[in-house]
Amino acid sequence: MANARLQIRSPIPGRLYALVLNRGTFSRIIGAMNADAGQPRPTLSADDYRNAIGRFLTGVTVVTTQHAGQLQGITASAVASVSLQPPTLLICLNRQSSTCRTLTTSGAFCVNVLADAQQALGLRFASKTDDKFAGIEFLPGANGAPRIAGALAQLECTVTSMHEAATHNVFFGTVTQVHVADGQPLAYFRGSFTRLEA
Repeated sequence: MANARLQIRSPIPGRLYALVLNRGTFSRIIGAMNADAGQPRPTLSADDYRNAIGRFLTGVTVVTTQHAGQLQGITASAVASVSLQPPTLLICLNRQSSTCRTLTTSGAFCVNVLADAQQALGLRFASKTDDKFAGIEFLPGANGAPRIAGALAQLECTVTSMHEAATHNVFFGTVTQVHVADGQPLAYFRGSFTRLEA
């Protein structure tokens, strides 16, 4: 194709202008646009972003996994349902965490949705304690990932894909088994654990 045709919107409502460019000129314009898109943009400070996103009330989970007998778990609120058919969810983990590194190898995990009485567990798995499972009651799931006793829900998952996003890895998992219990959830709001009022 020798020429390319662009439509440019006029300041006059409802009017468009047509611009015909030869292929070389068109390529230079697109190249300049792509180069500009790659330039760093002014960004929010981490504190401003944290202050805003902290106002989004979330549940609290402990994501667990295991590989070669090594148990790993981490407190996570970046968990979301993706689809019902097939049942799929996603989790976001900092790639520097040992849980993320182990999950990359194991390919299986369990999302344990904490009850409101499990705040201590949420704090424990958010810490850098060496053996987070010491004294914790749990059962191995069918996929090998620990199912923490007392959780409101336990969703066993198989990783279907993983994507890098800034400092985190985003894991998509197909949910293979679920276990549920009655109770009230633990919540997280503005940097602190909280309970939902009845």
